[in-house]
Amino acid sequence: GSSGRFGKEKVAPSVRARALRLEKENGLSRSVAFQVAMGRQDLNDVLARMAFDNQVESLMRRHGLQKSLATQVVTGDADLDAILLKREMASHFEQNRDRSVFDAAQASGLPVKLALHGATQVSGTISTADSYEVVLNEPDGSQQTIHKLHVKFASMGSDADRALAKVQVGPKAKESQGPIERPQDRVRLSNRWLFALMKRGDLVEVTTLEGDVIHGTLTWMGRWELGLDMDGKGLSVVVMRHAISSLQSLSEPE
Repeated sequence: GSSGRFGKEKVAPSVRARALRLEKENGLSRSVAFQVAMGRQDLNDVLARMAFDNQVESLMRRHGLQKSLATQVVTGDADLDAILLKREMASHFEQNRDRSVFDAAQASGLPVKLALHGATQVSGTISTADSYEVVLNEPDGSQQTIHKLHVKFASMGSDADRALAKVQVGPKAKESQGPIERPQDRVRLSNRWLFALMKRGDLVEVTTLEGDVIHGTLTWMGRWELGLDMDGKGLSVVVMRHAISSLQSLSEPE
């Protein structure tokens, strides 16, 4: 056939009719409808391309993905669940990154119970919490300054006694070397793995450097602390990441 646009081409009435029908029935643009009607493009290819583009646009709209990433998901080169999980984790960590039971206790004035290295426990309210130390006001009116590194785990509010009583106290307190001063020497726990455990609601077992054992489900994770629900009803304990010797899921098959 002659070259040029179909506007200028002699198009048989039957071709024009078919093009208009394709445009109406298949949602093709007019130019593509004429290309198909004239046999220059294959209808199945065109429809497949449109379906692909629609999937990409749908993902972009629904999940706010960039076009390149949405395209990779549709082609199977990227995993949507993994992308959404990573995004959700980043959001959770952003919100809870610097979260601290010490700051919460100071701000609320609620009583707090702290388990310290050397198998001792102290109770009171916190009047000051800075980067490294807290000032605890004890019920008898005395005050003590406690370095955060000496705290293993803590609970706040009226259930604090009950929460700490549920912890199996460790046998290693006597031979304990106390806290690990240097961050690079502490146990490293992957945030991605912790987030996956939390998302699945796995029952976890946390063991401290002194051998205390805490069971619960993770409720939040920050840079320095992890929140656990010990009974599925909100009985809350906060474990200092610096005091952990191991953390394992009891829900995962061995």
